[in-house]
Amino acid sequence: MFNDYNENPEEAASNLRLVLQMMGRYEIAPNPRNYALCYEYILARKPSLNRAIDAQIEQHGRLTEEVSLSLFDEHIAHGSIGSTQKVQEELKRIMRSVMLQLLQTGNEFANYANGLGLHLDRLKGEPDIGLLREVTHFLVEDTRQIESSSKHSSTRLSGATEEIERLRKELEHARKEASTDPLTGLLNRRAFTTVIANAIAKYQAEQRPFCLLMMDIDHFKGINDAYGHLVGDKVLRFVSRLLTQVLKGQDTLCRFGGEEFAALLPDTTIEGADRVAETIRNRLFNSQLRLMESGQPLGEITASFGVATYQADQTIEEIIQNADHALYEAKRQGRNKVVRAG
Repeated sequence: MFNDYNENPEEAASNLRLVLQMMGRYEIAPNPRNYALCYEYILARKPSLNRAIDAQIEQHGRLTEEVSLSLFDEHIAHGSIGSTQKVQEELKRIMRSVMLQLLQTGNEFANYANGLGLHLDRLKGEPDIGLLREVTHFLVEDTRQIESSSKHSSTRLSGATEEIERLRKELEHARKEASTDPLTGLLNRRAFTTVIANAIAKYQAEQRPFCLLMMDIDHFKGINDAYGHLVGDKVLRFVSRLLTQVLKGQDTLCRFGGEEFAALLPDTTIEGADRVAETIRNRLFNSQLRLMESGQPLGEITASFGVATYQADQTIEEIIQNADHALYEAKRQGRNKVVRAG
């Protein structure tokens, strides 16, 4: 759901001061949602978001909770909050409708049963052809009415089933969007953290080993500076496709942040993870990327890698930190390298 933040500690501290000033100035409640919204405003990397906030402040002098929720949903959560709320309201409407229909149908069947009882009482005396005709007439009419009502209820219930199935698909789509990086289609960091948690649980229950691979494209800022962010985005999508080709089976891929990617490799030793990383490094190093318009080569695209194996009792943060330290050691050693965590 959230965008990736790659600021160093000094930049992050400076941004924090600006965010707190902004919250105080415009009476913005200091909750995590509003913090993310104001942080994005300070970074100024979403012009449409900044324009919307500026317009609200210019018009009203402040940012209300209702407006901040709407802006967060549109610009940061990519509509997943609104989609979930819409599904919830639709589901509540359908449930109320079905309940009313069942109550109505139940009353009609109760009336039908009461009518049958009255007709039975009328037939307790001596046989009378006139009475039999009258009772038969009423029975036919009442039965036709209840049959029609039953068919109508069945149609309504069938329609409700179809609506609920449609809402289920909408909810699944919203869930997928909330866990997916919109640029590459890979899992985002938030969803990947859940994958690591599940792998740790399997390790604790079954002693199944796994490794974490972290990868960062070398000198990616230079690509953006030289060719623009559109070309940079194309490089990120190319890398994500290459990773998808190499990592298959139970391996799980993630765009971890900016130009950084991660992969969880279940049932894999550190030696196996090292081989996987070397395969990716070689494939990327030998790729020949060119600008589509001019055919101009982009030059070498390389990446640095850190791999770590899960150790008993490690937390999610600890194994990520181990792989990340190995990655930055690969950077320190000259980039385009694979380093194992110590």
